[in-house]
Amino acid sequence: MEATAKREYVKVLNWYHIDGAVVVITDCADYDAYRALPDAIEVEGHLLGKTGWNSDRGTACFKSGVLLARKVR
Repeated sequence: MEATAKREYVKVLNWYHIDGAVVVITDCADYDAYRALPDAIEVEGHLLGKTGWNSDRGTACFKSGVLLARKVR
């Protein structure tokens, strides 16, 4: 059996509804891990943008309502 990494997924630790926004918390050990996370994720039909990293807790945050732009070739 061969295992392959699924880089398009992130592990969701918690998610909340705060002031009408959806907030997702995920694992993030250090700044390199933060940079490696996608700029945006979709959770249950909600599009969330990466908004921050908490080095003390080892987590990163994604939030809905973040202005996102798509790269044009």
